[in-house]
Amino acid sequence: MLNIGGSRFQTTNSTLREDPLSLLAALPTAYPLSNEIFIDRDPKHLHFILNSLRNGCQISKINLPKDHRDIKELQLECVFFSVDNLIHVLEPLVKAGVFLLLHCTLIPVANSGPKKVMYQRTDVIP
Repeated sequence: MLNIGGSRFQTTNSTLREDPLSLLAALPTAYPLSNEIFIDRDPKHLHFILNSLRNGCQISKINLPKDHRDIKELQLECVFFSVDNLIHVLEPLVKAGVFLLLHCTLIPVANSGPKKVMYQRTDVIP
C-alpha cells in the first residue's frame, strides 16, 4: 500500500513495476517488508499515474485532467516518479497550454494596496 501525502492507494507490485525505470517500480524491491510506503507528495494526481500503469502505460485524453494547471501538476508528479511514458504524452499538452498563456495579458486589480499588487488574467483572442 502506498501512502502519498496521507492518502492511501492500494495497488499491486506488478502495477508498480509496469514502467521498470520509474521510482514506483523500485519501491517493492527497496521496501520488501513494508506494508505501507509513505511518500511526502500531494496525492491529487497519483490515481492518473496508477491508472496509466494499470493500462500498460497508456492513458486516454478523456481520463486526463481538464484544466491546464492540473495537467502541468500531473506532469511534475510524473517527473518526480520518473514515469517517462506519461511524461511524453503530457508534454505536447503542456506546451499547448503555455502557448495559450502567451495570448493573455495581466492587468492590475484595483484596491490591491500600495505594497501588494494583485493581477487578474484577461484573455486576448489573437
